[in-house]
Amino acid sequence: MRRSGEKDVVELTPNPAFLIQSLRCIGYTLETALADIIDNSITAEAKNISIQFRWNDGNPWLSILDDGCGMPEDKLHEAMRFGGNTSPSDRRAAHDLGRFGLGLKTASLSQCRRLTVVSKNDNKICALEWDVDYLAKAKSREWCAIVPAIEDLRSNEAIKVLLDKLDKGKSGTFVLWRNMEGFISGEKQKIPEIQFNEAMSRASGHISHTFHLFIEPEKNRKAVNMDFNGNPVKSFNPFGSAIPARRELTDETITIQGAKIVVQPFVLPHFTKTSRAEYEEIGGEDGYRDNQGFYIYRNKRLIVKGTWFRLTAKTELTKLLRVRVDIPNSLDHLWQLDVKKSQAHPPQVVLTRLKEVIRRIADEGRRVYTRRGRRTVSDTVHIWEREIVVGKASYILNENHPFVKSLVGDSDGNITPEKVALLRVISGAFPVHTFHLDANNDNMEIVSAAKKEETLKAVANLIRSLRRDAGMDEIAIKKQLEKTELPLSADALSYLIQKEFYV
Repeated sequence: MRRSGEKDVVELTPNPAFLIQSLRCIGYTLETALADIIDNSITAEAKNISIQFRWNDGNPWLSILDDGCGMPEDKLHEAMRFGGNTSPSDRRAAHDLGRFGLGLKTASLSQCRRLTVVSKNDNKICALEWDVDYLAKAKSREWCAIVPAIEDLRSNEAIKVLLDKLDKGKSGTFVLWRNMEGFISGEKQKIPEIQFNEAMSRASGHISHTFHLFIEPEKNRKAVNMDFNGNPVKSFNPFGSAIPARRELTDETITIQGAKIVVQPFVLPHFTKTSRAEYEEIGGEDGYRDNQGFYIYRNKRLIVKGTWFRLTAKTELTKLLRVRVDIPNSLDHLWQLDVKKSQAHPPQVVLTRLKEVIRRIADEGRRVYTRRGRRTVSDTVHIWEREIVVGKASYILNENHPFVKSLVGDSDGNITPEKVALLRVISGAFPVHTFHLDANNDNMEIVSAAKKEETLKAVANLIRSLRRDAGMDEIAIKKQLEKTELPLSADALSYLIQKEFYV
């Protein structure tokens, strides 16, 4: 025991082997761990980031090589120190993607037992290594990282290739994970090597999503090229920027403590407004329903995706709504950003504003599905009508539509009440719930049960009836039918009218 000021204190240095074992279980996945390392590369202003991985006969390794500014020896030592030398509450540079000073170590050691970092700066190369097994065997409780000799590292074939690439550039860094774990699961049918490759494929998809604003930047920013084993990573923009039918709603800015949060809502197109391939791609692996909501970006890097923060429920009618929220790193303390930078929760003042945003845009998302069901201000005669009575919606066949009239009218063309009542019973038996499931199933296409020949014959009979019984000429019939919802194109309608009058 010793005295410090006016208090008796005792130094309780943690056992490095035990603490690191605990930190390895902090909750990183391969995807989030990789993203944390890439954050460092982007902060170092790298323009090219290459992820290399090999199964290596059951002793897999992975490396992240960048051409950023690199680190001199003293900076590398600080980077490898747990906690670093910067407090999480200190103000960072506006472009800095770091936060806690733990990412490089905890992210890496969550995936491997041996972490090696080699960096080049001012034409000087330095290296440092954490080895979990070495610490476990060491008798001392000192936090001792290994300083490997560069020439010794070159004796390893994989590291030699990385060092050769580092030699060719002016500066850069590579992070090497060895003694990787976690690729042998209880699935006996799956070979570990296949699991390893599948995990890398998922990681590539995660990176394409998380860093899409760097891979394919906006305005005058330079792109950051990323690849997995030489295969370029393509950006995945969750807001469908390349799809013309996408709608960009009015944005708004929330100012807190002098910092600005920009909120930009989007309405993705209905599947009828885009190609099936585009629709499925932008839906993402989890589908539209799960991917709706807020997308939180910190310094252009995606942190959280597809959540309404429990401000509203995820529904089928709002599944096309996605809202981009850009926050600066100066507000990290308010957003409860976690160590893995995979979770964040907005402060109450922001939640209140976001709830207003949901209220403002909700109808825009629903309108995509309900527009055809509404009564329009025009005099168009629809086959189906949507009736709202005391907040309850009903869908009924419109007795004023020519096709329906032919069913409910008598021989003189008068509407028969009994037949109208029967029609309403039939309309009420429409399988709403089944239709709802089919209409919102991205893999289901709903088609007309009527054959093309049947449709053409029905419309042709209607044209003859208007000409014969109502005495209407060609122009009058065309105007009348253009205001009537019919299951065929305008060109097909014109052809049938001309055929009636001139053939």
